Order: sequence, then C-alpha cells, then structure tokens
Amino acid sequence: MEHQIQHTKAIVLKIINIEESSKILYLFTKKFGLVHAKGQALREERSKLRSHLNLFSLVDVDLVHGKSLWKITGAEEETSVFSLSEDFFSFMERFSKLILRLCHGEEAEDKIWKDLVSLFSIFPHTDKRFLPALEILIVVRLLSHLGYWGGSTQDFLLSDFPFQEKYYEDILKRRRFFVDLINQSLEQTQL
Repeated sequence: MEHQIQHTKAIVLKIINIEESSKILYLFTKKFGLVHAKGQALREERSKLRSHLNLFSLVDVDLVHGKSLWKITGAEEETSVFSLSEDFFSFMERFSKLILRLCHGEEAEDKIWKDLVSLFSIFPHTDKRFLPALEILIVVRLLSHLGYWGGSTQDFLLSDFPFQEKYYEDILKRRRFFVDLINQSLEQTQL
C-alpha cells in the first residue's frame, strides 16, 4: 500500500533522541496541528535532513503517515534558528511547553499557526522591555483559540494583529491582572 506524502509547513517544538540515531520530533504543522514524527537516522553525519530540523525552526516538511506516527521524508529550513536570539529560544521553550500541554490530537489550528508564525517576524523587532507583554499576549491568544480563556475579552487581545507597542504598554500596566487570569485559566483546564 502506497502512502501519500503530505507537504506542510511546521515549527519544531521538541526533539527526543531515540534508538541509535533517530529522533522523534514534535511538530506544530499548518495542515495537521500538533503531530509526532520520526526522523530516521537524523543524528548521523551523512543525514541530509539533519541540518534542516533544528529546535524552534520554521520548516517545510514532507510527512508520510505510518502505523503509529508520522515519518519525515523531506525537510527544508525556512527560518534558521541560528539567526534568532537567545531571548527567542527562552521564549519559545516556555511557549512550546504550553502548546504541548494544551494541544492534543491532530487538528489544524489556523489561528494558533498564524500566531506562531508571526512570532518569527515580530520577535526580532520587539523592544526587549516589551517581551513580557508579548509573552502574555501570545499565551492569552493560545488559551482563547483553544477555548480555555475565561478572562477579560479585551478586543485588542484577540484582534487580527495585536502585536503593537501601544497594546504592549497596556498589558504591562496590568501585568499582574493578566498573569492571574492566565493562571486561573490554566488551572481550570486540569491539564
């Protein structure tokens, strides 16, 4: 039986080494949402895919659905993680843990995908003092997109493009308020 190759964009959220030279990658994809995919022999020096599948990189990936998980058959890095800052890595590490905690099953999540991809263009141009506000904003939006946000429904938080300094300033003024609402929402998920 021939399996169909699925081509999609993805962000690598987590990597686990398995077996002698393979890896399991947790990918948030445009077409399928969160998927687990095996990269055969990715740790071998001769692997052609090795340099394209780095943690938190934005990639074009080819996947084939196997018996229990997807298999990676091709990949090309679109945004190199080496061009991104250490702050971005720390930010993405926290945010990816939250995505992995809250997203279950394969289901396209267009709004989450758009927010994730926008981080690659927004983050490098965001003033460092506004990074806590950006993190609050992206977490509120994730919770809202998944139906877990029980807090304030401020229009700017959920607008099409809320990633603006005027909004960051408002968030920072009420930082404690938003953090409390985020924590309440996370507690109510029971995840």
